[in-house]
Amino acid sequence: MKNKDDISAGNESPSVTTGTANTISSGKAVKAAKPVPSGVLFPENDPIFQHTVYIRSRYGETDKMGYLYHARFIDYFDVARTEMIRLGEFNYKKLEDSGIIMPVLDVQVRYFEPVTYDEEIRILVHVYEWPQTRLHTHYKVTGSGGSLKAYGKVSLCFVNEHTRKPVRAPKPLLDAMRRHVQN
Repeated sequence: MKNKDDISAGNESPSVTTGTANTISSGKAVKAAKPVPSGVLFPENDPIFQHTVYIRSRYGETDKMGYLYHARFIDYFDVARTEMIRLGEFNYKKLEDSGIIMPVLDVQVRYFEPVTYDEEIRILVHVYEWPQTRLHTHYKVTGSGGSLKAYGKVSLCFVNEHTRKPVRAPKPLLDAMRRHVQN
């Protein structure tokens, strides 16, 4: 079942639909994903946490070929991660209000097939380990027919905004994640 939550602000944000991965069912046949060497962007163990976000690409995000501009995938990863964090009644604003920021340390994207204008894509964001001083998020992007569009990984660090030193993941964020896992 899809849960439509449009987080757009005018035309500045993509239209987004969110839902947990175990509640999403398209009923359509899914093409087999192209093989990727194990451990490249996804660990071999099962994720401890996952969330699905649906986004429709917009005209201004495409290039002359009619394809979604490659850097937009990173923006979409940010949308998926933000929605994932928001699940347990926690969000980036609360994090920043507590004096913690999350700079990006590393971004990896592996592209398989282009996303075209007005195409709805599914972004499945996985977390494979409980965050300590870093949060590692892994992404699988598929098209409406299930075709594999991209894999991604983003690593962020929890940092004290005043000292600029790494800190442990805040307890309210971990508690929010645990609540989601238990549901």
